Amino acid sequence: MHSLENVDNTKSTYNSPRGDLIIWDECIPVNGYTTENMFIQACQTISTIVRLRLSHHIICLANTISYNAHIHHEMGIVSDVKKI
Repeated sequence: MHSLENVDNTKSTYNSPRGDLIIWDECIPVNGYTTENMFIQACQTISTIVRLRLSHHIICLANTISYNAHIHHEMGIVSDVKKI
């Protein structure tokens, strides 16, 4: 388990040669709570775990559904989410 708030502590020390399945729970924060760097922290955490492997899968979970969520803009998938 990782926390986005701890990304700086795990960047260069964490080793997970078989960490191919990443489940990001609450990728859309409840009540609009988000940090300025949430997406950047998530990308850094994912990069730390996968270490340039191409076999990984990332699953994003959320209890709230909003096509206008900040994370969709960061990922560049707003138009796809609107279609769904």
